[in-house]
Amino acid sequence: MCYLNGTGVVKNETEAVRWFRKAAEQGDVRGQYLLGVGYQEGEGVEKNAAEAVKWFRKAAEQEFADAQFELGMCYLNGTGVAKNETEAARWFRKAAEQGNEDVINILRELSRLTFR
Repeated sequence: MCYLNGTGVVKNETEAVRWFRKAAEQGDVRGQYLLGVGYQEGEGVEKNAAEAVKWFRKAAEQEFADAQFELGMCYLNGTGVAKNETEAARWFRKAAEQGNEDVINILRELSRLTFR
């Protein structure tokens, strides 16, 4: 995170991703999530939606709520995977069960729209 934010070092997204990858490849859930974000946003690596999904999935399967939310968004929008609202809802529910406020708000809004 220090290289990503420039905290105590010169900001260097490429170097940040190098460290995120080291952590991710060792199974570190936060490293997997942050590597997914890097690929999703094109920060420190070339933008690659399929690679983002790969890393989000690894973190999501370890019950990391932020990754579950992002994976749900990928399925909802068809970004890096085939659009699949059922699969999106499954990942959103998992994130909501852990108290992820972003996904709770999305689920509330979706339920309002469904019942109008």
